[in-house]
Amino acid sequence: MNPWDRMVSFYLYRKKRGNLPDEVSFRDYILQFNSPRYKRAKSLHSLPFYYYGLAEYILDKNDKIIVDFVGKYESRETDIKTISQRLDCPSLGHLCLQKAKPLEMHYSQFYDEETKNIVGRVFAQDIELFGYRFES
Repeated sequence: MNPWDRMVSFYLYRKKRGNLPDEVSFRDYILQFNSPRYKRAKSLHSLPFYYYGLAEYILDKNDKIIVDFVGKYESRETDIKTISQRLDCPSLGHLCLQKAKPLEMHYSQFYDEETKNIVGRVFAQDIELFGYRFES
């Protein structure tokens, strides 16, 4: 998933679930990536596996892709069909989506230049590997 969209989605999901204090704005949430407490207990990002880049799941120690197919969130319906065909499992199904973000809101509305750059830095490997870009 596009990292900028992913962070908005995850922020709204955590707000919806009550996992973030009401006073934490999206900007505050993203600025925490600059904190020395990032990924430590009791920080906003204390569950680091939630914030692993997608590349961390599919690259070996030499940054070589170790899977033969990478599905993307943006093309999930088509990619699930491809996976089900490759596995010879026609009833693989579909993804359950949480839909925490209102459909009429584009992720770019949540960002300013600073927060856009922070997410770009934190997820630089994913952005390069998958060709993501910040869309307006």
